[in-house]
Parts: sequence; structure tokens; C-alpha cells
Amino acid sequence: MGKWMLVSPEKMEVFSYEDLPSVEQAQKIVDKGKARDKPFLILEKTGAGKYFLVFGFTIYPALKKLAPHARVLCLVKRAQPERERLLWIVKYTFPREDLPWILKNRVITHLTEKYYLTPERIAKATGMHPTLIKEYLFNTRIPAHIRTQAKDKKTLEIIETIRRSLEIPPEMKPVLYERAILPKGHVRCLDEKKMFLMQQFCSHCHIPEHLLAKLNLLEKLVDELLLTNFKLASHWNRLLTKFIIEHRSKMSEIDAKRFSML
Repeated sequence: MGKWMLVSPEKMEVFSYEDLPSVEQAQKIVDKGKARDKPFLILEKTGAGKYFLVFGFTIYPALKKLAPHARVLCLVKRAQPERERLLWIVKYTFPREDLPWILKNRVITHLTEKYYLTPERIAKATGMHPTLIKEYLFNTRIPAHIRTQAKDKKTLEIIETIRRSLEIPPEMKPVLYERAILPKGHVRCLDEKKMFLMQQFCSHCHIPEHLLAKLNLLEKLVDELLLTNFKLASHWNRLLTKFIIEHRSKMSEIDAKRFSML
């Protein structure tokens, strides 16, 4: 099973993790972890004073943020080859920790690309359903260069939202992938806010087949929506103008009735 040891976060190697933005957030995660009667961290000893994290991905960033040199109680077990280690994480850590999709994607992708394991083989080795394993992979229709360039968490989440979206036509998705990986601040960048608006637009507007069949027109449509912020300002102004006109008309009718009663 392993033995209990005191190890500091600075000595732990982690397959992937996201840095926390604030000390306050880190403290909340640690306090929540203390309330559970379970080991915080499970490690594999990979060498003299070297450890690899296999359980505790949720609390690790908080411990590293608060006190990277402070030793914490960990369950340390014998090291495995990387392939078996990652399969162990899939089998035991995935079901027991509330992990972000991005982390699961990176583990499964590593197993498929480096060790040529199919989702079916991963499922068989871990006892998980193949459909669930496939959910942690990017759709193969996402171009390889998109997957390579989309490295930060938010961009990856936007791309996954595009992939899963039922509102967005399949013909439109390649254009949106390209806009999602543009640098932040670019006028045509598809960020989280505009992604939400794009889903609303596609949900309420029927894009005709002849437009979907022409990539250049689709690109022009997407770019105009992004550049004009979906023309929300003019839409709101029209709503306000319509309300004012209707309000004035009704007030005029009321004033006319009052005048006739005099």
C-alpha cells in the first residue's frame, strides 16, 4: 500500500496543474480538504527526494501557493512506469477527485499519443466505460494545429465548448476554432463572453444551407459578429427607441382623452 511520509510540495512532480490566482482561494481549498478524513496526497517515490503526485491534484496547487517548502503528510508508494502510473490515475483518481476536464484530457491524450492506447484499451485497463474515456479526448475533427496552439486553460475550454455545442452548425466550427486561438485582445478573438453570444446567435438564427456551404462567407459572417460585438449596441438602441415611441404614443392617447373630458 505504501507508507506515511512528510514531503513538501516543492519536491513533488505533477503531470499537470493550474496555478491558483489568490492566497484566499488556496486557503479555502486547504480548509475544505482538512474536513475530510482521507489522505491529502498520494505520491510515488521516483528517486532520492523525488516524488510524483498521483492523487491530490485538487489540493496540490493550494499547498504550493500557501507554503511550497512546508512538509505535509502524504501516503508514498512504490514508483511505477509512466504508462502504468497514468492508468492508475485514470482508474483511482479520476472517479474520486473533482478534476477539471482539461487535466483529464491531458492524461488521456498522453496515453493515446505516446503509448498508442485506444480509448477501448484504456477503458479495459481501468474498468471505465469507453464512452467516458472518449469524452476526455478532443474530437478528431479538431485540426491538429488547433490542439497544439490551444495551450491555456480558457482557450481549451472554449474549444471544447465549440466541439460539444449542438447549437453551432458543424460547418461553422472550424472557423470558430481558428478565432479561439487568436491572441487575447485581438479584435477577432473568440473569448468566453463572445462564445456565449455565438451560441445564442446560432440558437436563435437559422443559418441557411447555401451560406454554410461557402467557407469564405461563413468567415465573413463570424468576423463581422466578432468585430461588431454582435451589433448589440445598435440592437439595444433600437429597443430603447421603440419603447420611447410606444410610450409617447400611449401618453399622447391618455392626454387626448383627458383633454376631451374637460
